[in-house]
Amino acid sequence: MQKTAQFGVNNYLSLNKDCHERWNYHNAFFFAGTLASTIGYGNIAPETKYGKIFCLAFISFGIPYFAYMMSAISDLINHRMDRIRDWLEKNLFPNGVSYYFIPSCYTFGGLILFIAIPSYIFTVMEDWTMLDAVYYSFISLSTIGFGDFIPSMEPPDKYATYVRNDTA
Repeated sequence: MQKTAQFGVNNYLSLNKDCHERWNYHNAFFFAGTLASTIGYGNIAPETKYGKIFCLAFISFGIPYFAYMMSAISDLINHRMDRIRDWLEKNLFPNGVSYYFIPSCYTFGGLILFIAIPSYIFTVMEDWTMLDAVYYSFISLSTIGFGDFIPSMEPPDKYATYVRNDTA
């Protein structure tokens, strides 16, 4: 009986320690971002009844708010890109350009901004190959989130949390 009780206490303390190590500020911020963006890597999940209830309430408001934020950011970017296009057509290409030239520039710029730069950051911070980093960036950007590559849960410094969450 005493061995059984000791086994239960040891397992509880081990579980409690693991839980506190997983649920720190950085991981909670990362978890909230993956919930709201609907990526869901699966490496961190609520385990208690109240945690699951909170998670349901959070996503009920978090997903629509995230969609609204993305819409507002997209509108801002589109407005800026239209102004850049108008300026380019007026000042650099007064005789006109190919119909596909400016959208191609936007696509190339987006690939650099959303795939290449985050991938490079992950090769440096996570010691991943460039292929793995590009794969992770694309899987995250498309909100698939398999969970086979996940940024480290212990950032090396205070800026890593922002980089990890901004690139994911």
